[in-house]
Amino acid sequence: MAQIFQEKGAHSLVIVDEFGKGAKASNGAGLLISTIKKFLEAPGSCPHSLFSSHFRTLQQHLPVSPLLSYHTFKVVRQDDDVVYLYKLRDGFAESSCAGIVGRLAGLHLNIVRRQMEVWENLKTGRAFCKRKLNTKLHLSESCKREILQRLAEIEDFTEASCKALLEKVRAVMLPSPLLSELPP
Repeated sequence: MAQIFQEKGAHSLVIVDEFGKGAKASNGAGLLISTIKKFLEAPGSCPHSLFSSHFRTLQQHLPVSPLLSYHTFKVVRQDDDVVYLYKLRDGFAESSCAGIVGRLAGLHLNIVRRQMEVWENLKTGRAFCKRKLNTKLHLSESCKREILQRLAEIEDFTEASCKALLEKVRAVMLPSPLLSELPP
């Protein structure tokens, strides 16, 4: 970014993908906001710029300017899924779909539910309390014995035998209502 600031001009093209990725959210957003504000301060030498970012509150902190516009990709939410249409539209992302994406990525259902609860409380300005999430599985002794027995039956640990074991373990544990809601 330092080199961009030194060499930018009105005919420059600046493209930065996922600005702030890996940084603490407030630091990354602050850096991006500061960068855009600095570009806008000198309209005569403001480079043509395209920033992609996961920060969804930028418009709340940036001035209205004819040099600045916001765009997002269209998505359709279908039940517990997100369909990316890859069509650019004017405006901002209404939602990050974090809960759905987290669930599809295999996050524990309790974590996804808590994320949605916290998000709803933040949106409505309600207070929420810290809670310890119970992500431990409580298995009966017979269920534990069954899993250990199936583990002992494996003679050769290959990828196929490990996958087969996981399927057997899943079958033994599926009666648990929590696990039956998890994606495969």
